[in-house]
Amino acid sequence: MTAIRFEDVSKHYPGSPRPAVDLCSFAVEAGNLVVLLGPSGCGKTTLLKMTNRLVEPSAGAVYLDDTDVRQIDVTSLRRQTGYVIQQVGLFPHLTVAQNIAVVPELLGWPRPRIAARVDELLEMVHLVPGEYRHRYPAQLSGGQQQRVGLARALAGEPRVLLMDEPFGAIDAITRASLQDELLSIQRKLHKTILFVTHDVDEALRLADKIVVMEAGRVVQYDTPFAVLTRPANDFVRDLVGADDTLRQLSLLRVEDAMTGLPTGYACRDEPAIAPEADLRSALALLLRTRAPVLAVVEDGRPVGILTLEYIRCATRGSGKPAKSRSAG
Repeated sequence: MTAIRFEDVSKHYPGSPRPAVDLCSFAVEAGNLVVLLGPSGCGKTTLLKMTNRLVEPSAGAVYLDDTDVRQIDVTSLRRQTGYVIQQVGLFPHLTVAQNIAVVPELLGWPRPRIAARVDELLEMVHLVPGEYRHRYPAQLSGGQQQRVGLARALAGEPRVLLMDEPFGAIDAITRASLQDELLSIQRKLHKTILFVTHDVDEALRLADKIVVMEAGRVVQYDTPFAVLTRPANDFVRDLVGADDTLRQLSLLRVEDAMTGLPTGYACRDEPAIAPEADLRSALALLLRTRAPVLAVVEDGRPVGILTLEYIRCATRGSGKPAKSRSAG
């Protein structure tokens, strides 16, 4: 099911020699996290802002669940689309709880429901409600502020979440932690998310699919695995470092290279690894244990297997060996 669709969308600002966005078309499936990736000035933020009409297209159309967003009242549209930005934008005179409650209050939710939602979201972003509910933004670190910003964006149960370089101003360690938390939240909620970044590692780590942009145009729209192993052109190849095997191992996930459980497979004493782990970790585990196969385990049960040959094929972009594909 398509949640967002861009059809030949363009934006030309007066006085600019070229369009900021030029004939962009792609569809975002419901529940997917899609990253808009490219260098500064390529048009990714402009394209994102067309989704909630912070920017109006010069041509083409943006659809939310098959409805042209221009046919939706702006206020109603923005209440349906959570928005997280790099500067966070928390109201400094409101407490954490009051910031998170802004949209639910506008939607007319009863107070008990709002209070329960605030606590639920604070726990989801790993901020203890009793400790943080009554604090003000100035009493929070940058990472904590961004967690509250994410909670606020989710508070009204939006259909779509828009994230414009939300972790760009945060130190590397906190940034990695927030990425982990976003992935964890996404596994629970399955929100439709458009996420802007110029950070290749972040894009490859988070995305279900990546829109690679250059000079206002979409030059590739594909999975992180395909973008890294089968770049559409030299621009994409250079942008993602597709020729760097070690980089590929660090950024590709086990689930990109694993195969399903063979018919009749029974888990024995194979070393176990999670599907979201990176292939560099998987390779290290294979070499350290000298095991011929790793069991890919999720929530305590095996969901696939991984071998050295699968890793080789993944880094070459050639898929899995046909003779070893799962029969089930």
